[in-house]
Amino acid sequence: MTNARDETDSPRTTGPRTILDGVYEFDVEGRLTYANDTCLGMFGYPEDAALAEIHIADLISTDDQEPSLRDISSILAGETLVAERTFFRRDGSRFHGEIHAGPLLRDGAIVGVRGVLRDISRRKEAEAALRESEQRFRQIFELSPNAAALTEESSGAIVDVNAKFGKVTGYKKDELIGQSTTEVGFYSLEDRRAFLEQLGENGEVDGLPMVFRDSHGAKLHTRMFAKRMRIGKKNLVLTIFHDDTPQKRLEAQFFQAQKMEAIGTLATGIAHDFNNLLMGIQGFVSLMLSEVDAHSVLFSRLTEIEKQIGKGANLTRMLLGFARRGSHDTSPIDLNALVENNVEMFARAKRQLTVREKLQDNLWPVEADSGQMDQVLINLFVNAWQAMPHGGELSIETGNRLLDAGEAAPHSVEPGRYVRIRVQDSGCGMDRTTLEKIFEPFFTTKERGVGTGLGLASVYGIVKRHGGFITVDSEPGRGTVFDIFLPACQEQPRGREAEAFRVQRGSGTILLVDDDEVVRETSTAMLEKLGYRVLTAGGGAQAIEIYEQSGPEIDLVILDLVMPHIDGQTVFRHIARIDARQKVLFSTGCSVEDEIDPTLGHEVLYKPYSIRDLSRTLQSMLGPASPARRDGEGD
Repeated sequence: MTNARDETDSPRTTGPRTILDGVYEFDVEGRLTYANDTCLGMFGYPEDAALAEIHIADLISTDDQEPSLRDISSILAGETLVAERTFFRRDGSRFHGEIHAGPLLRDGAIVGVRGVLRDISRRKEAEAALRESEQRFRQIFELSPNAAALTEESSGAIVDVNAKFGKVTGYKKDELIGQSTTEVGFYSLEDRRAFLEQLGENGEVDGLPMVFRDSHGAKLHTRMFAKRMRIGKKNLVLTIFHDDTPQKRLEAQFFQAQKMEAIGTLATGIAHDFNNLLMGIQGFVSLMLSEVDAHSVLFSRLTEIEKQIGKGANLTRMLLGFARRGSHDTSPIDLNALVENNVEMFARAKRQLTVREKLQDNLWPVEADSGQMDQVLINLFVNAWQAMPHGGELSIETGNRLLDAGEAAPHSVEPGRYVRIRVQDSGCGMDRTTLEKIFEPFFTTKERGVGTGLGLASVYGIVKRHGGFITVDSEPGRGTVFDIFLPACQEQPRGREAEAFRVQRGSGTILLVDDDEVVRETSTAMLEKLGYRVLTAGGGAQAIEIYEQSGPEIDLVILDLVMPHIDGQTVFRHIARIDARQKVLFSTGCSVEDEIDPTLGHEVLYKPYSIRDLSRTLQSMLGPASPARRDGEGD
């Protein structure tokens, strides 16, 4: 190339393409007057290209034409410039370049532009990839289902948090940025040291258990996953917090349910044995009452003993109610009417309390045992009264509720229509430790002799038995709220007729089957007192043997359900195979629904029963007259 230029101001030769930067010059009209080999190579021209035929406007990208013309004007006015522009190669492809340019002087006059050009395409590609990576990271960071935070490794200062972090902790982003994790109070200095120790050893943290504190100070059980990152010139730590708190709550509910089930099984065993004890006492008392003068002192004392037996039987009912194995006679009932009756009675007795009702109109009916629901309400009322020894306010509210799957699942019930009863007091309240134990049998905060510790346990059992659930919310000094949810039913409540009852003698042969000797002795005596002939069996095997021998002459079998080796159900089925028409009366201290196949059909007499209870049931099954002998049946 033989291009004229001021040798004092311009390079002497083009030189080999060993210089990394392109050097160029063009005149005031934009025609290229000089370019080294590196510069020509950048644009795809050969070393012997005719420079005069190349105009600077042909090399600049269309998008950069306007700013480039302004740049050239500034340089021709005497300014220097550093800029990044996009250029066209000879084949039409593009590349990114960084230019350092200034005026080209000749004899002190500006005759063009001289500049140095560097191909920065790779750098631009790297920057674009970095931006794309950062954008992808930002999207993943924000969309993460787990709480995530960026912190400075050295200080623990929070650089950024995602939206989920705010939802989990209750903080707004601008409340956190710039503060350290320990300053905010997320965790202690000791916990941070453990975190940094694991990070220092492995360069990452993998599932470190950490108790976190939210904006209200509540504990969050988390597992932390972290990794070092370098963003810009900062050493940062990306931390993902997996919130295990819901899982921990579910585990706690599961373990609590297991514990309550185990306690319920124990309570059932105790109740069964205790009912047999009471049955023996009740039997002897019934016999003695039938033999003494009604006006004697002995009769009065025996009557008092019978009352105490009733109290003992009530305790076992409470135990069985907790264990969900008590007698259970349900029908559609109106809870509003039930609440009103109990509130009226309770408010009359506890005048130091202000009792308020808020009962929803058109309350859905529920399928429930009204007697057990009475017990639930009275226990909750008494519990509230004891929490307000100096007076206070007790409010009772009813309402219809539709529970969705999310609301129902934690309580292991089906979603659908429920009736809620809320019992709220303004009493002393309970701390968290007490709340965790209030439904356990025999747990009480009252003084010895004041309470049995069975009231709320029986409430829990009765509600669960009815297919519902109970929740409690309380804080010291802020009162307590119990919410009971019972599944609604379609059938409307109906009136219940009182049953007539009288003691009457009968006749016939009865097979009495019970593994408890005292129960057999007292029951036999009561049956004989009522005029019946009695055959006795101390267990299932003996009962089957007697029935196989004497079945045709037996008018009724009184059959204990819970017996060792061969239980009452097995005996019942064996008898039914011999004579499907045989009348059987089950005798139990627990619930038949829990212990016998309901398809078998049965009548039940619950222990402890008196001679009056026994007489009434036998009248119902056999009638007062001597039953006809069923000779030949069963052969």
